[in-house]
Amino acid sequence: MRSVKFLAALALLGVGVALAQDNIEGPWGTANGDLFGRARTTDIPVMFGNGSGAAEAWRISTTANGSNRSAGYTSLTFDAAGNIYWRSFTGQLSSVDKNGAWRWNATTDGSTVINLGGFTDSSAVVGGAAVYVLGGGAAGNDYVAAINKATGVRIWQTALPNADYSSRDQLTPVLYNGKLYILGRSNGFNCEVYRVNAADGALDWNNTVDITVLLKGCMTFVPDAFASGEHGLYVNGDSGSGTDFFGEAYGIKITATAASLIWEVDGGKAARSHLIYNPVTDLLYSHTWHDYGGEFYAYDPQNGNVTVNNNTTDAGHGFYDVGCLDFDNNSIVTGGFSGQVVIYQDTGGGTTTDQVYTYSDGQCPTSWYGEYRVYGQLLCCNGETVLVSGTNSRNNDLGATYKARAAVMKVPGNIPAEDSAMYIDDVVVSEGPDVNNLTQIFADDFESYTLGDLPPQGGWEDDPGAPQTDVAKVVDDPTGADPNQCAAIDAAGGGGGWVGMYHNFTDSTQDVVRIQWRQYREGMGDNAWPYYGDFAGDFAGGWNFGWDINDGRYFAYHFGGGQVKPERCFWQTVTVTYSNINDPTPANRTVTIDIDNPAQSASATQDQGFNQTDAIYGVGFELEATPPVDGGDYNDPWVAFDTQIANDHGFTTRSGVLAGPDGKLYYLHANTAELVALKPLYLRGDANCDGSINGFDVDPFVDVLTGGSSPCSPVAVDVNGDGSANGFDVDGFVDILTGVCP
Repeated sequence: MRSVKFLAALALLGVGVALAQDNIEGPWGTANGDLFGRARTTDIPVMFGNGSGAAEAWRISTTANGSNRSAGYTSLTFDAAGNIYWRSFTGQLSSVDKNGAWRWNATTDGSTVINLGGFTDSSAVVGGAAVYVLGGGAAGNDYVAAINKATGVRIWQTALPNADYSSRDQLTPVLYNGKLYILGRSNGFNCEVYRVNAADGALDWNNTVDITVLLKGCMTFVPDAFASGEHGLYVNGDSGSGTDFFGEAYGIKITATAASLIWEVDGGKAARSHLIYNPVTDLLYSHTWHDYGGEFYAYDPQNGNVTVNNNTTDAGHGFYDVGCLDFDNNSIVTGGFSGQVVIYQDTGGGTTTDQVYTYSDGQCPTSWYGEYRVYGQLLCCNGETVLVSGTNSRNNDLGATYKARAAVMKVPGNIPAEDSAMYIDDVVVSEGPDVNNLTQIFADDFESYTLGDLPPQGGWEDDPGAPQTDVAKVVDDPTGADPNQCAAIDAAGGGGGWVGMYHNFTDSTQDVVRIQWRQYREGMGDNAWPYYGDFAGDFAGGWNFGWDINDGRYFAYHFGGGQVKPERCFWQTVTVTYSNINDPTPANRTVTIDIDNPAQSASATQDQGFNQTDAIYGVGFELEATPPVDGGDYNDPWVAFDTQIANDHGFTTRSGVLAGPDGKLYYLHANTAELVALKPLYLRGDANCDGSINGFDVDPFVDVLTGGSSPCSPVAVDVNGDGSANGFDVDGFVDILTGVCP
């Protein structure tokens, strides 16, 4: 206690406090956890498990305490005692303890609150001796400051000439062996690099490097990357083009006296800077948008040689910042745009394979989580890798229950992402001389059929496409409507081929033919092909194409004309009408596609490809297996806590969700500006449910395994999270009691 008071007294007197050789304080003293940006730690306990649930431990208003929530890519950071730090978008550096008590807003002298400036994307860095933060915004008034962790009083402040922090574009400083490394904002040609002594704020040196893009988020620092004493500082962003010779990724050499740009590389679009360094492969990795040719880039830290990879979904990441190096030191866990977790494995030299996993809390569509946000964090215990993050909200377009979730997920999941089936019902074909005089020539509602394989019931034929081996099925209505049956086609995997169904009938002869069906889809990640040929698989005549990468939109005719967009998770009626088939004037021969709920219509004429010879001979449906784009079979998260945050497609769980040193989950509420802490309803291993894990849990743990009941929940005894309490939980229970986390 005397040392804390002594430091505070020195700070109040303006006396420099010895901060020599200060480094990041673990386990989460900077954004993305460490110098390498690995976003992982084994030093935070995994309190949440499969079925543990979550509840609010506490929440505290930031505005009532003279601060506010964070903005952009600002991260929560923590000291070893569990105190929380963040930089608010109104300019305060604030701290709250792990029990929800307000500690301080940083001040110059114990009473005058420091205004760090407005909206920024940099985070506070927690060292062993102080908290470091950037400030300024006015021309010539940019600085870095050291703040006493115990009191919030400024220890020193150092001006950063030409930093130009006139907008949000700031990068979190790096703290290494008593030195702070800082990048200024680019003026479109270059930016300033600074080295500041953490002990007293002395500016060791600064010089310019030729970085042309605006950067925000995090820097990655690799000691001795180029040679002994020659460190590497790495950043990435977006120049606006992947081929303009202005880099997206940059490698800077740091020596004792200066910084110099060693390489810059085109490609790899990212809204935020985050390069993940793997010391085992000696490579930097970046999870990005797919706009510039790839979704996952690997860079040689010495020369920038790049390997470009595409994942099996061909969908990117790059807006929020969920990217973590797994504990096997070979897999990189990333958040995909469509609510998926994409795990890349380096097979050598930066070339990767990947596996995709979808997570959802049971609501349709399974892709509603969107890209995980704002940060991701890997925890490890009992041999399990656990991803902590937050989700999107879809309150306006999907409904009031689709608020943002705080999520805890076991990775990898048990079920790789797989696109879902297409359900078909109430197929009707009619013809006539005009649209007002149509006669039904074919109809099927599948109600009289036996559940199981559809062909050959009712004259339906199989329409197979290798390597698919399954056939169309008769199934119950997936929405639970009763009594009601329908047909289903489901193409497995993403390796091509299709599952299809076809029914022939007497060829149409009239001027107008209308084909109508109802469909239900939970995901649009496979290509749908309704067609009207003379036999199974006959595409010589008319057909429509529902393209997976275009969100399942149907073209009016083949690949031409207008488009209509099917929706997920409810039945819709699709109507295709061929008109004036026998008219000699091409412009009069049209095909129109309509869809209801909401009503949409699109059309094509002969000059867009519609031929006069396209009579209607039959009706068929194919679903083509393509790499997953969205939706599909999903894994249940261990925890999906409804935060009640509605900020659709934006920053929801601000600066988190992140687990603090005590294992609770923390985030800033986007709507209420409150700091929120979550605790599990049941602790893994807390067999007697007293809120602690210790020797008093041994007897009730054994009782449950030998047939007794838990005093609170069997989840507390299901230590390995496999859904059962049994002998497989013993090793994990012992590990928790002894503090072991491999």
